[in-house]
Amino acid sequence: MQLTTDELTMNMLQIFADNDGLNVDGENSLWGKGTSLLQEASKKNNVNLARFLIKCGADVNKPGRQGLTSIMFAARGGKVEILKLLLETGNVDLSLLDGRGNTALETARKADKQDCVLLLEKEP
Repeated sequence: MQLTTDELTMNMLQIFADNDGLNVDGENSLWGKGTSLLQEASKKNNVNLARFLIKCGADVNKPGRQGLTSIMFAARGGKVEILKLLLETGNVDLSLLDGRGNTALETARKADKQDCVLLLEKEP
């Protein structure tokens, strides 16, 4: 049986997590300067990795490069599945502002990601 790259990554991360060797909120220079693993998963629309990181306790509101949070990366990139996953946690603070003073909703609007705008407008 041959594993996909995504499955191998997940297996490796699970081993680290099981042995207290995975800092899910640490900045990761291998994945992107100044971003966390969850932010990178949000940018790349990797739902399985994002779900795993959230399960491991990743901070969904952690700001990264330019003050962007995971939901802002998802909103800017039109990553609807990731956006839904983050919103389902019930822990996302939609009032947070990035380095330019934009919320996730404003980020989605400026990027013209209407599906994300509609989802975010439904949130209280």
